[in-house]
Amino acid sequence: MSLSLKQQLNNANTDLNAIESEVNTLKTQTAEAIAFHHNFVTSDENIVQLVNRTTTNASNINTLQTTTTSQADEINQLESDISTNASNIVAFNNSFTATTDLLRTDLVSEETRATTAEGVLQSNLDSEASTRTTNDNLLQSNIDNQAAIRLSNDTILQNLIDAEATTRQSIDSNLQSTIDTQALIRNNADTILQSNIDSEFTK
Repeated sequence: MSLSLKQQLNNANTDLNAIESEVNTLKTQTAEAIAFHHNFVTSDENIVQLVNRTTTNASNINTLQTTTTSQADEINQLESDISTNASNIVAFNNSFTATTDLLRTDLVSEETRATTAEGVLQSNLDSEASTRTTNDNLLQSNIDNQAAIRLSNDTILQNLIDAEATTRQSIDSNLQSTIDTQALIRNNADTILQSNIDSEFTK
């Protein structure tokens, strides 16, 4: 798992502090060697050791300085990378915020549109329901009126039929009475005629 730039920078600073500590130590050792050289200038062996030690220390100092310079360059690069990443994060955050704002605006617009459309639809449904109710009531009223008219007409027709039946029955009764009367008259006439005939034959 790779370290973050901040952790890498902290590690580099720690390494740089360690290097600076070693450089300071080498400087102290060099100063001590020079002081030792001045105290024992008459000893060739000590002089040779001090010169060798000084040379080695000088070489180590150069190496440490080179390392320090390299570490400083790496720190500068890390700082540059951190700055670049920070700028990228800010840009991404701004882009994300702009996108979020746009989505929020679109959502509000869609909610408003949907609410308006639902209101229109509900209004149309209510209007259609009201119209249907009115039409149903009108149709029921027409049906009731038609039923009442039919019932009235049926009653009138039945009354006419009953009246016609009564009239026909009365006429039939009168006719039957007339027929009976006529039959009686004919029968009486036939009886008289037969009596006359009979009386004529006996003379």
